[in-house]
Amino acid sequence: VTICTCKTEWLILLLCMLRGSPNLQYLRLIQCNKIPAAQPRPCWNEPSSVPKCVVSSLETLKWIIYEGTEEEQQVAA
Repeated sequence: VTICTCKTEWLILLLCMLRGSPNLQYLRLIQCNKIPAAQPRPCWNEPSSVPKCVVSSLETLKWIIYEGTEEEQQVAA
């Protein structure tokens, strides 16, 4: 599964995907376009529990154009 991190709703999509895909083995996050500094970015709200697929089946997380922003660091952790 590939999710683009350019849209402001990407975190919501990511959480829905993780919760709804208990057998997810591969996840790729990619920034397809340059994000303007003025574009609002979502705030990470840590889920109350770790999605099942992260614990039981996710083998690979590939993050393309990881910039190390605070938001990205929180999601990766």
